[in-house]
Amino acid sequence: MLGPGLQVEIRAPDGLGIVGMSNPTARGAQAARAAIPATGGYVLRVWGRIVASYSLQLEIEEAPVDPVEPQDRPQPPQDDPPQDDPPQDDPWGGWGDWDDWGDGDVPGACADDRYEENDSQNRATLLRPGYEEGLMICAGDEDWYRVELAAGAWLEVGISFELFSDLDLYLYDARGSLLEESAGIFLPSEELSYTAAARGEVFVQVVGFLGAESSYELSLAVEGGQAPPPDDPLDPGGEVVPPPPARPVGCHDAFEPNGSSVEAALLPPGSYQLALCAGQEDWFTFRLPATGPVSVELIPDPGTGDLDLALGDADLYELGLSEEIAGEPELISLRRAPAGKIYILVYGYTEEDEGSYTLNLEY
Repeated sequence: MLGPGLQVEIRAPDGLGIVGMSNPTARGAQAARAAIPATGGYVLRVWGRIVASYSLQLEIEEAPVDPVEPQDRPQPPQDDPPQDDPPQDDPWGGWGDWDDWGDGDVPGACADDRYEENDSQNRATLLRPGYEEGLMICAGDEDWYRVELAAGAWLEVGISFELFSDLDLYLYDARGSLLEESAGIFLPSEELSYTAAARGEVFVQVVGFLGAESSYELSLAVEGGQAPPPDDPLDPGGEVVPPPPARPVGCHDAFEPNGSSVEAALLPPGSYQLALCAGQEDWFTFRLPATGPVSVELIPDPGTGDLDLALGDADLYELGLSEEIAGEPELISLRRAPAGKIYILVYGYTEEDEGSYTLNLEY
């Protein structure tokens, strides 16, 4: 192949495994050679700087076969019936049935890192500034991390991974909107930076391009940011507590949009006048500083439909559920709720149920 700044790879049929590649440090014409391990289709990848055109030459040669005299060829057994298992004198010792391999024992299997299962924004691992190594992206996997920022803080995130792999880096806000991205193809590293306009959490996503897998290292730096004033109300997790909201108007309240777990509105302990529209959900969240009691009560206003109440942990596993009949209060009281983020979900028993309600939170 001839073209300025270009490289060429021969990849396995799935497009992931590399069976041959050119020398990335060589200049001029590039060549990739490989002994193909099996028949079938293979992927040829040409990459590098954008050029107008390049020339490509493809040659395929059959591997030479050593002649074997008829008398030297292994003969099948004449009397013994076919065997499913390898013979005892098999020089490899026999592999047995594939089902005998336990999870994680399959040769070459990808091993998860210590932060799994952080495969979604809801399961994001909290990160502090510093350096993390020994991380892993398996095929079809993604890793999520969350970072707490003060207003005006400058964030820089970088990853470095295996040569000839391709991991990408993305940054999202709490509602799942993309803030920044780094998805290059030339170097085994990605880096992005962001300046926070307001206090809150941002979410870092690491994902393999087209199912690529690789070990990687992650660096996180945070600088600057405005310190909160002495009377700034903070919950134990360091997040901004919103001021008391206005009363709801119709089926809408001041906490919207909070129709999903990633949009969950932060609540300190207290009493709130809220409303739910038909076919929607209200999500709230708070941080419990240590294992202890939690009480959440929902009191529907007169004429409100059948509203129900659920409580979940940071991974959205159910901690409590209350489904009384229409017009009755809903109450979830836990003596030992787990420390950390907890979610509150308010929803209608049917798609038509809606109305205003009071939500009381104590912890």
